[in-house]
Amino acid sequence: MEEGELHLPAKILERTQTPNLDVGQDKKVIAVYFPQFHEIEENNKFWGKGFTDFSNVAKVHQNRYGQAIIRPAERMGFYDLMSPSQRRFQGELARKYNIHGFAIYHYWFGTKAIMTKPLELMLLDGYPDIPFCLTWANEPWTRRWNGNDGSEVLLNQTYDRETWEPHFDWLLPYLKHKNYLKYKGLPVILIYRADNIPDLEQMISLWRMSARNSNLMGLHVIQINGVGWNGSSSFKLQPGMDSLVEGFPSYMSTSGFTMNNLVSTQKKADSYFYGVSAAFDNSPRYPDPTDGATMYPFHPSHLYFWLRQNLARTEPGGFVFLNAWNDWGQGAAIEPSIQWGRRWLEAVQKAVFDEQRGHVSKIMSNGYVSSVPLDENPGMPVSQRAGQDRVCIIVRTYKGHSTGIYNIHQTLNTLLALNHKNWRAFIVNTDVIPFEDLHHITDQYEHGGKIEISPLTATKSFTEDPNSAYDITDRAIEHHCGSSKDFKWLLVTNGDNWYTPDALDFLPNDVDLVLMNFYSRYSIWGAISSTNTPHDQACCVRLQNYRCMVADVKMGYIDLGAVIFDYQKYRKGYISFTTFNKESDTQCGQFGGCHDGLLIEYLIENEWSYRGHPVDVCTMHHNSNPKSCELVGGTWFDTMDRSAMGCYYGSVLPMPLESVNYQAYMAAHAACVC
Repeated sequence: MEEGELHLPAKILERTQTPNLDVGQDKKVIAVYFPQFHEIEENNKFWGKGFTDFSNVAKVHQNRYGQAIIRPAERMGFYDLMSPSQRRFQGELARKYNIHGFAIYHYWFGTKAIMTKPLELMLLDGYPDIPFCLTWANEPWTRRWNGNDGSEVLLNQTYDRETWEPHFDWLLPYLKHKNYLKYKGLPVILIYRADNIPDLEQMISLWRMSARNSNLMGLHVIQINGVGWNGSSSFKLQPGMDSLVEGFPSYMSTSGFTMNNLVSTQKKADSYFYGVSAAFDNSPRYPDPTDGATMYPFHPSHLYFWLRQNLARTEPGGFVFLNAWNDWGQGAAIEPSIQWGRRWLEAVQKAVFDEQRGHVSKIMSNGYVSSVPLDENPGMPVSQRAGQDRVCIIVRTYKGHSTGIYNIHQTLNTLLALNHKNWRAFIVNTDVIPFEDLHHITDQYEHGGKIEISPLTATKSFTEDPNSAYDITDRAIEHHCGSSKDFKWLLVTNGDNWYTPDALDFLPNDVDLVLMNFYSRYSIWGAISSTNTPHDQACCVRLQNYRCMVADVKMGYIDLGAVIFDYQKYRKGYISFTTFNKESDTQCGQFGGCHDGLLIEYLIENEWSYRGHPVDVCTMHHNSNPKSCELVGGTWFDTMDRSAMGCYYGSVLPMPLESVNYQAYMAAHAACVC
């Protein structure tokens, strides 16, 4: 027995052989778990007495971009995994936030396992009391932390045949533990770099035979995919492996993926598990900031969306692997932190709940979202004659709506999901640049003739003349809604707006205008004074109580896509938007016009009656806004620069945020990622 090893009595070994947990038919989130937060002889020798990964975290306060290094919070602090109460807390916390189990790293060199004490203690005291499996982190330990960086080797990794059986014998008590994770009845083992192992197939064959000889049905061995340092071989299923799992963030970094295609990765094996990552910032391991790697900005909203979508792609009984529960040394930890609190955990829980409710999005081949989960009614009362009154909908669009974070697919999907079915929509291109894909897009939807593409064309571009969009809007209303008495109501919207299913449920016959409450970035602009926060520190603070805009009949509290007009009265009054061209240029030309606000004020002056939706019942999304940003997997970038404020997808730095002033982006008080 090696010095410092824990002796496992026979009765403890016996206890570990009770029937273990299978996954049933549910989808499970498995978080990667690192055991290195305790003192070991090897680290004392290599790095100094008492060293753990927290030693590095304590030395570094900011990464190369000036962002704070995350640190554990609440009851944890810089914890020691020798403590049973700490390990118990971790298991209880994980279960509370719908994390099914841990994939615990283990380190095997030659004929010896190191960094094993937390695992051995788990066999003795049962903590963390949660399903688990073991991951062999099979790379050498080097002075610069990268297993293949050519620096001084501290512990070399060997794969001689005489090491195979001792390794399995060490694994066996864990494989027989009552909490050991199974897939299709077989204990699960993950291998970090399977393509590094010579004679891999023979080694796994020996392990499987040994498992059967030990009264196990066999093994299910999973290769972590995407560790691409050795070239393309790591992306292929190696001989002897049963499955692949996406290995993030390595897969993300080496492939150059961004958020819009993380959710559309292609399977590379018949048996395949998806992966997600909380973040990645290994600055604590590298005193020279040019040596480290930082994935920023990354955010709980990204994790929520990514995990929700990958759960939807996972078959019943499968797993999604999450990097990581506690990789503090590399900034990938969803445990409570000083900077984030429990927001990462809450993102996991919300993703699990929402996927179970079916709140997932359809993803286009380029990775962008084509539908949004707005299938819940926020609470709009139903008018008695809502099903009888026909609505003429003018959808204003341009080529830029064909794809991207917000697109016309989303608009069409929300229109087709409306409870009120008595409508027709006419799509008009408001730009002089042709929208060639528009017919192809509309042909993808079974709309029964409810959606028609307008033959009208714009005479000028919006950048050339901001009023041109309203000129073609007037022409489209006249051409498509016309003099027909079939249409009782008129709605003019844009090809990136969204509506909840009950948006048209309230159409009372005793008013001329129906006003929807709406989510919008516009409601943020004036929200600084209410925060009691200095102007230069107000970013993100002003979003803490973000609510939808309560519509009102005055400038700044109205949105054209959130107004339903009595069309017969509109037509008889010879109303047009272009009437307000000059006034719009004078009052708000710098904002691209305010025809809608001016029109509403004019109608109210002429005694048009109106009624608004109930307070906090939000049925329309004017995009972009912080609420919708979360639904498409983006991060809200909040800044006093209105042109830069908006929704962005995460990526590996340097961030390709072309429209953002990068200096302002990094300024602590001028902007923030919320």
